[in-house]
Amino acid sequence: MFFKITYSLAFLLCCTGLGMCVFYALREPVAENVARRVAPALQADTNSLDIGKIRQQETQDVTFRLRNTTQNDLSLESVLASCVCTEWHLDKRRLTSGESAELSVTFSSGLARNRLGATIQVFYKDLGTEETGDLFLELIADVLPDYDISPPFLDFTEEAEMVQYVSLKSRFAENIRVLDVSCTRSYSVTMGSKSLGANRRRRW
Repeated sequence: MFFKITYSLAFLLCCTGLGMCVFYALREPVAENVARRVAPALQADTNSLDIGKIRQQETQDVTFRLRNTTQNDLSLESVLASCVCTEWHLDKRRLTSGESAELSVTFSSGLARNRLGATIQVFYKDLGTEETGDLFLELIADVLPDYDISPPFLDFTEEAEMVQYVSLKSRFAENIRVLDVSCTRSYSVTMGSKSLGANRRRRW
């Protein structure tokens, strides 16, 4: 009986010791990661900018202010935009400790409709440690189309009508002119008058 109790206690102690080892083994990397969670070397005054509502083919100029948060000099190596709808310009490429640079971005809605977003990635190098990093910025806009399309999609499956009509309605006070209609498939497109006045519908 004595030996059984002894073995049981030894077994419990071993399990407890093993559990503590696992706990600290898992805890130490977390503590190290927390300790390493210092401020990024390059910070922006805002990482996401909502431009709001803009018209089609309208451009909007915005500015991000980038700041060096390290004790070393930073080199802004390059900037990559996810969309051709953006053009950018940096007023300086090298930042001393605490110094800021302005990233000017021209955002163009083009022919997009509704929600339009773009990301901008800024690559930099810490000249003291030679470490590299990147900073992600985001631009969002709600693009107001010049006209509404009804219906937005055409159904040419076997059960659908082979001749279908699309209506356009101008959204704004000025007139718009339909220049052309193209189709990715060999369907015949017949267009009526190309002039579309304000708040008027045109069907073809």
